[in-house]
Amino acid sequence: MINTSLLRSKIYGTYHSQAEFGRAIGWSSNKICNTLKGKHTLDVNECAELNTSLKLTMQEYMQIFLPLLSPNGVEQQAS
Repeated sequence: MINTSLLRSKIYGTYHSQAEFGRAIGWSSNKICNTLKGKHTLDVNECAELNTSLKLTMQEYMQIFLPLLSPNGVEQQAS
């Protein structure tokens, strides 16, 4: 599960709206909404596309797409 709250924050911080973000990367509003609601599971290519379009740092990428260190749900520690 991705950190949708942090992803939403980065989208609005960079593009100011979901519509502007969608136009920039060619995603429909439904796909963006479903992603932010956790209903759409991103594949590796979509994660890479978001990484590029949002200009994420390595730490931001890990916090958004890899928020858990283990499948048991142990949360990643901020460094």
